[in-house]
Amino acid sequence: MIYKEMAINPDKVHIVVFSDDWGRHPSSCQHIFRHLLDRCSVTWINTIGLRTIRVSMYDLKRSFQVLRNWMSSNSTGDSAEHKKEEANPEVLSPMMLPSFRYRLTAFINQKILLRAVHKVLITKQKDVKTVLVSTLPVIPNLFSAGIFDRTVYYCVDDFTTWPGVEGTAIQRLESELLNDCDLMIATSSELLNSRGASVKKAYLITHGVDYEHFSSASQLSPPDEIAKLPKPVIGFFGMFDDRMNGAVLEDISRQFSSGSIVILGPIDRDIQPYAELKNIHFFGPVPYQDLPGWVSGFDACILPYKVDESTKSINPLKLKEYLATRKPVISTPLPEAVQLGEYVRIASQDDFSEAIRDEMEKHSPNPGLEAFLHSESWEKKAEEFQRIIMDGL
Repeated sequence: MIYKEMAINPDKVHIVVFSDDWGRHPSSCQHIFRHLLDRCSVTWINTIGLRTIRVSMYDLKRSFQVLRNWMSSNSTGDSAEHKKEEANPEVLSPMMLPSFRYRLTAFINQKILLRAVHKVLITKQKDVKTVLVSTLPVIPNLFSAGIFDRTVYYCVDDFTTWPGVEGTAIQRLESELLNDCDLMIATSSELLNSRGASVKKAYLITHGVDYEHFSSASQLSPPDEIAKLPKPVIGFFGMFDDRMNGAVLEDISRQFSSGSIVILGPIDRDIQPYAELKNIHFFGPVPYQDLPGWVSGFDACILPYKVDESTKSINPLKLKEYLATRKPVISTPLPEAVQLGEYVRIASQDDFSEAIRDEMEKHSPNPGLEAFLHSESWEKKAEEFQRIIMDGL
């Protein structure tokens, strides 16, 4: 392993991570740190989301999750989804104001988080190196506080263009953070290009994949909910929000009127427009460990995103996961999908349905796909991540 070759003793490193709730869903940051937990100590600090709270079922459920985290803060990081995992970080969920939109609320939340960090660091020995890693661009004062030996911005998305987010406020906070961070690791070329010039050092680490987990789809049988649906089954999993191209979905529904379109994952947009399309089925979130079984019933996997400012920087985590199932994968021309064009069918809005039909008829996985995905494992990404953040520490 790479850390054995490094001068620094991994037992003398403590990493404080600010990111999405530990165990809530398998984000790239969580995948990476699951491979680092046996190499250094980690405190994971759950924070509130970036969006302005709305009156919606998604936000109501999310608010209850946050309240539950506050009630059970200072946990070991275990969850129902990962009970079999041996290693977990220390997890903290400080009570915070539900917004970073305004300068005052952002200031108060950053003070709350700074206090939480001080409580963590005060227990560490003086010879322990401390590293801050954040996927959230809203805590610039922690980057400028001078209390960490290294500060790292793990830039996983352009949050300034997210649906429901106050982009101007996020842009202001992110700009301050970029000026003070020691280095940035971006997950897409667009993120690297758009923000790299503002930081001292910038690196690109694209998302990895758990190949063994998702390739198991070929040996599994789908649950009854999928098995009973009319074929073909065209599927998507992940957050279903305003970045989805509704026109593409409607066209797929019409062109495959005798088949089925399956959407798995949280819903954060109005789906009433699809109520009359009886062959579109929303099943809600599916546990990570169960995803390969559900996808085993798909005849094609789709990435029907809009191609605009809100999506030009994204690198969908599901892209390589789709590929690992060896199902046909059809995507709108997202920049990161286009870069994998030898494995992914790229289609415009106008020819998306035809591309699905064509791929299902003639699909044959690229002979180099398996080797490529093995080279993109989360273990390799974690080793690269660790090498970068600890180099010269």
